[in-house]
Amino acid sequence: MKNFLYCIIFFIISGIPNYIFAESPIYILNNLENLNQNIHNYSTYYEDKNNNLSIDSIITLYSSGKFSRHTDDVPNFGYSRSAYWYSFKIKNEINNKAIFQLECNYALLDEVVLYTYHKSNIINIQKHGRKYLSKYNKTRGDTFLFTLSIPRDTLYHYFIQVMSKDSIAIPLNLY
Repeated sequence: MKNFLYCIIFFIISGIPNYIFAESPIYILNNLENLNQNIHNYSTYYEDKNNNLSIDSIITLYSSGKFSRHTDDVPNFGYSRSAYWYSFKIKNEINNKAIFQLECNYALLDEVVLYTYHKSNIINIQKHGRKYLSKYNKTRGDTFLFTLSIPRDTLYHYFIQVMSKDSIAIPLNLY
């Protein structure tokens, strides 16, 4: 219990400078029991107004500081034909591989694509959304779930591309 409290205190303290400084990673310091973290305080985003940028172009834009912070707990962009790209980092500092779920809880999204980036390479791509609904997608009701697996002492950078013909809200939680 004491370790869990330290982890919560760390999340609260590290979240304060995120509004002022560049994107900070989410640090996994202890076991993942009871982890329920809204990642928006740890993320930045970019609006692709023409909906035509590749992941390589997005990584270049991120590196040049073109991503912005969103001030809402659940970013809502209304009706838009733009693609929205989110970026966040997670570092695993526990003694073993961390496996958890990233939940996008908004059923109206047509495409939600998660790219895992590590050491200048895309190492995994997961696709969800109405466009990809099938018996193979792991969904829970109106939720799209992505499995994240991070080895010990490793920092992964994630990029999420979101597109929809309906309204766009991007509620992201880590479990």
